[in-house]
Amino acid sequence: MPKTIATTPSWYWPEGLKRAIGIPPFCINRLIQAKWSEKSSSDLVITDGTRTFYRDEFLKILTLINSTDILKQSDDGITGVVLSPDAESFMLFLSSIASHNNVQVIKNSDTLNYLSNLDAVLVSSFAEHNGTLDPNKLGYRVLSEKDLYAISQANSSIVEHDLSKRDPRSIKIYVDGKFGLARHSHKSVLSQSISFIKFFEPVNDSPWLIRGGIFPWLMINAAIGCLLYGVPILIGKSAEDAIVLCEKYQVSTVVSDLNVEQDDPLKRSKGDNRIRMILGTGSSVQTDVRRNIANNSKAEVLNVFGCGETGPMLGSHPSWYLQEATGIPFPNMNLIPIDPYTADPIDTLWEFLDEAGILAWSPSVADPVGEQYIGNKLITGYHATADPNGMLYILDDGL
Repeated sequence: MPKTIATTPSWYWPEGLKRAIGIPPFCINRLIQAKWSEKSSSDLVITDGTRTFYRDEFLKILTLINSTDILKQSDDGITGVVLSPDAESFMLFLSSIASHNNVQVIKNSDTLNYLSNLDAVLVSSFAEHNGTLDPNKLGYRVLSEKDLYAISQANSSIVEHDLSKRDPRSIKIYVDGKFGLARHSHKSVLSQSISFIKFFEPVNDSPWLIRGGIFPWLMINAAIGCLLYGVPILIGKSAEDAIVLCEKYQVSTVVSDLNVEQDDPLKRSKGDNRIRMILGTGSSVQTDVRRNIANNSKAEVLNVFGCGETGPMLGSHPSWYLQEATGIPFPNMNLIPIDPYTADPIDTLWEFLDEAGILAWSPSVADPVGEQYIGNKLITGYHATADPNGMLYILDDGL
């Protein structure tokens, strides 16, 4: 990773934001545990308005889960986690991470009926009751939050336990990507999440609300980024639930995506407190669409563009905003212009090109598996152009 990523000229790079951010050589759960150990015992960590995890219960589950056999698997086994819009799902996901399991993030429980490569599946009560999941017809163990609840009620104190003997670099986290299942590591997910949270600097310790149904890569980056920063997470199952949570907890930031805001828009009254919305996209966004979302939510709308293989690639930094631009690269993200037809790198600055393909090079990129990679760099399949300030514009005629 170069010390200076020169996609955006230095004169327009946001003040105080580093282009390259070091990624600690630790596991996701250990960094989260270290941060929340500094907090008060009664501090809120995660809630969806129904199920709430406070600091003590949260830490007890993460520190004790690795000393039990509940989530035990073989080194090449995979634990599926149905990431539903509820607090239990996030706790199940983090518990599986803390167990040093290989994890596959599953957006919809309906998908389980077509998967046969899993050792076990973790589902929240919400997913179990609202999906078409039939545990009796599946060929693997199905565990839920009630299986972890016993751990949190144990008389044991919050203590440090020896980590799994597995090398963290060998542990995989699978996420739906543009080209199939993207295979990530603790390092690549940490890189994405740290870059994300540093780019969209939290306002004090005010909670962030994550809307249900958004892109899995965005949900994971927002959740882990907040927890690494010590920011509580609220989960909004619907627009109505999200509005209630925003007002009750004085939310500063809402994380959503274009599909969710078009299907179930967050409509807030003028008297509500001002918030900002980080809007995930997988393509360009028309100015009038973003304006409508801003009017509905009464929020400053900042977009983040990315995919499962890379996590966040481009974003609108809070220090500036241009309606038409997709954004500037996130820290740690180097976006190289390439010939759209040959994938050969173009030795010219973006601002001098009318159009080029995007080659992504970053510690955030998934393991290089498949023909979309050149070494450890990903041919994203997206086209872009740029203006003199280094703002990139995603074009809709990608590869």
